[in-house]
Amino acid sequence: MLREKWNNGWTVNKSGESPMMAAVSGSVGTQKLLTLPHDAMIHEERTQETKNQHQTGFYPGGCYTYTKYFNVPEEWKEKNVQIEFEGVYNNARVYINGDYAGGHPFGYTDSYIRADDFLKYGKMNDIQVIANNSAEEYSRWYSGSSIYRNVNLLIGNFVHVKEDGVRITVVEVEEDLAIVEVEVQLVNRGTESKKVWIQ
Repeated sequence: MLREKWNNGWTVNKSGESPMMAAVSGSVGTQKLLTLPHDAMIHEERTQETKNQHQTGFYPGGCYTYTKYFNVPEEWKEKNVQIEFEGVYNNARVYINGDYAGGHPFGYTDSYIRADDFLKYGKMNDIQVIANNSAEEYSRWYSGSSIYRNVNLLIGNFVHVKEDGVRITVVEVEEDLAIVEVEVQLVNRGTESKKVWIQ
């Protein structure tokens, strides 16, 4: 699969609504065009009333909606399309064209969203990512509230090497000989069985 950075052309706004209602209503609030990675919490006004207090620098958390509009070509109909989020803090929820496409509750690990079933081919599409750190009591240090790492667009065939699906282990090393074990995970997102060669 081809992986390309997908960091440009996002907007962000702080929502006073619940995450689901913000996505459904298309609440926009005050928006700012930006390039990821980004931190929304650092722009909050510091206060001693925060739940984490000094542990997160007296910055209050919040619920922030990141939005991006993108064109989907017709040829993507025969492709596997995924979106990789290297890090969203916290409780990420992803909506594509208004439909819930998936989420990830953990703020420090990456996640993948399969976009195929939600895309409108040959048209303009939109994605909303909600980072909800409003509960605040999650961390012993400043965490931010945002898409704070890269977002990547992955496009490939229905039969493909699983994302991060190659593992290489050196079993034994000598002066003139090494034994290397290679493990490859394949995925078939299509409806037909396929026989493939791994080279």
